[in-house]
Amino acid sequence: MSGPTTPEAVVEAVRAAVAAEVAPLVVAVARLEAAAGDQTRRFDLLRACFRDVTLSKAEAAEYVGVSARTIDRKVRAEELHPVPGGRRRFTHDELDRAVREGVFA
Repeated sequence: MSGPTTPEAVVEAVRAAVAAEVAPLVVAVARLEAAAGDQTRRFDLLRACFRDVTLSKAEAAEYVGVSARTIDRKVRAEELHPVPGGRRRFTHDELDRAVREGVFA
């Protein structure tokens, strides 16, 4: 069995072996980073689309013909349900349901 005989040759052989093992991992990490970037862009696009199909509290109030304070009161009373998230946004379906059920009457 022949192999590197000098310490420098051993170090070089180890470096070559490690590089051969690490190279596919570096490629895999680069692909994962690219995919994550794609997912982030898709999420941002989805969020933008979602924003177009929901209404802010003020827009919801105007849509159903009440004040923004009434919207707040109905949410606190759990008669009106905003979409999950930080700020109160409402779907047209939820507002239409509330009107049909007489929530604002």
